[in-house]
This record gives sequence, C-alpha cells and structure tokens, in this order.
Amino acid sequence: MIETVMALLVTLSGVVLLFGVMRACKLQLDEKKMTNRFQYSRVLNVLYSGQLDLTELLLQDSQKRWTVMYYSSKTKKYYDLERYSLRSALVMEAYDESSGKMPLMYDVENFKTDASKGKWPVLTLTMKDGNVFRHVLMLPTKCSKDGKDFFDETKSTD
Repeated sequence: MIETVMALLVTLSGVVLLFGVMRACKLQLDEKKMTNRFQYSRVLNVLYSGQLDLTELLLQDSQKRWTVMYYSSKTKKYYDLERYSLRSALVMEAYDESSGKMPLMYDVENFKTDASKGKWPVLTLTMKDGNVFRHVLMLPTKCSKDGKDFFDETKSTD
C-alpha cells in the first residue's frame, strides 16, 4: 500500500513538472511572437514615416522582372531593403557613401517584395520560427523600364 502511494506521488510529481516545463516553453514562444510583431510594426512605421516620406520606385530589368527601391523626398536619397546574414537582419540601406545601414528587424529567414506595374507591391517576411508577415505597400509609386528617369540628376523625382 505504501509503495503504491509513493509510486503515485512520484508519478504525479513528474506530471506536474512536465506541465510546468511545457507552460514555460509556451510562454517563451508567445513572447517571441510578440517581439516579432513589434519588430514588424517597426518596419512598417519606418516605411510609412513622414520623416522619410518614401516613394516606391518600381524598376523593370531586361528580363521583365520588377524590383522595388524607395526614394525619400525629405532626405533626397534612394533606399533599398536588404537581408544581411549577420543576425539575419532586414536592413534599410541608403545609396550614399556617407549613409549607413538601419536594421529594421532580426531573425528574418527570407524576404521578398512582389511587384508588377499596376499593382501594389507586397512585402513578405518569413521569420526563422516559421511565421510569415505580408503587407501590401500602399506608398506613392512610380514605374520605370530602365530607371534612367529616376537616377538622372537633372530631373527632379518629387
């Protein structure tokens, strides 16, 4: 009888310990998801920021693929989103020697911007934990076949 009670107590202790570990893991995962959502909202805040006042520039290459760049009418600089392997960071980079890189989000496994003329570009971020964030970028947009009209110093982009 005593052996049965002891075995039951040991089993019950093991089950309680197991549920405690599972609960701690779930809380940690939930916290990571909230951190990812916060970082994602920060990415969107930068893209829609009035301080940069970005315009999307859709460039079509010789193979008819569209790429997205950004132009800031406030800073008069061109920007691009890149993924750097260091900490898997999504970075906004300016096309200027004096400007650096601004990390926007970490733990990004992959990102792409699907763009085509006449449609809003869609930003898709895939996180290392498998979460996927998608957003239709509804910024002012300009299209170009070769980009010469964007980068011509004599023309104004505003």
